[in-house]
Amino acid sequence: RYRRGAFLADTGLCLVVQRQTERVADCISELAPMFARAFEEMGQFREKLVLSPDYARYVAANDAGLLVLTTLRRDGVLIGYLTCTISPGLHHSRNRIAVMDIMNIDREARGRGYIFRMMLFLETELRERGADLLICHYAAHKPLGFDRVLARMGFSSTEMNMAKWIGI
Repeated sequence: RYRRGAFLADTGLCLVVQRQTERVADCISELAPMFARAFEEMGQFREKLVLSPDYARYVAANDAGLLVLTTLRRDGVLIGYLTCTISPGLHHSRNRIAVMDIMNIDREARGRGYIFRMMLFLETELRERGADLLICHYAAHKPLGFDRVLARMGFSSTEMNMAKWIGI
């Protein structure tokens, strides 16, 4: 595992909370149930989409330096994660663009400022990896306060994403 980041004291329970980047291959067994809970809670089109993460692609992209997994652990237990892809832009090939793929934090850990601190850590990590721009996505129908965190960090609204099911 890649160990980086600061330790945070959880004010209510005096637990050690750590943020770091980790290898996807080392975390699949912990990520899988979290992906399922996030999909159940926030996934749009749940009645039609099938949750089937392509872990081989996640691992390959992570090992190639094209995907960053940032984790949040409380006393060693995974309580949150955020993944970002990072690569040269198609229209801006001289710039490395980081795009947040997915973010979630356990319900019990929400509202404690962990997402804000994890995002600060992620910014530093991406800068060290040469990223110039960070684009974040979140579920508009359930932002879970992420919209306020991003605004507080100086992010601005740049594009609108809309979705429509066109499959059978």
